[in-house]
Amino acid sequence: FIVVLFPIIVALVLNSTAGGRPSFAGHNVTTAFLRTAAARGISGACVFLALFVTCHQIVLHLRNYHRPNEQRHIVRILFIVPIYGLASWLSLLSYNGYIYFDTIRDCYEAFVIYNFLSLCFEYLGGDRKILLAINGLPVKGNCWTGTCLFSSMKYSNGFLRFCKQATLQFCF
Repeated sequence: FIVVLFPIIVALVLNSTAGGRPSFAGHNVTTAFLRTAAARGISGACVFLALFVTCHQIVLHLRNYHRPNEQRHIVRILFIVPIYGLASWLSLLSYNGYIYFDTIRDCYEAFVIYNFLSLCFEYLGGDRKILLAINGLPVKGNCWTGTCLFSSMKYSNGFLRFCKQATLQFCF
């Protein structure tokens, strides 16, 4: 991984002023390597290794499906690895079809973000338990956590609904 990436990074840093295109000995570094059989082989091997490991994890979750409310979201999140890996690898193999692969990948990525939020809510006991625990507490304003604009608010059902709606709006 480092052997492959290091020359590309060095070329990008050293030749960043060469017309905006990284070049090494007069060749476009990024596209020159990406079009080789070695790049396709290395990326394909990494994708299939990730597919194997992730599918193993998914099978283990499905075999031991004891907490379906949580594991449903975990399996959906785990499926991002094969989808992301295959889409990236197929985009590398077929440059003309990358827009279709990237569209599928981006749609599933939004679905995974929503499932991550749902999994967090599930870990905390669901909407009702979260609301009972935080209802009426003031929101601590902090710019680091992104709540500086909410410092005058108190946690409520509306605030929790706003968080869900904002996530859904971002995703879809």
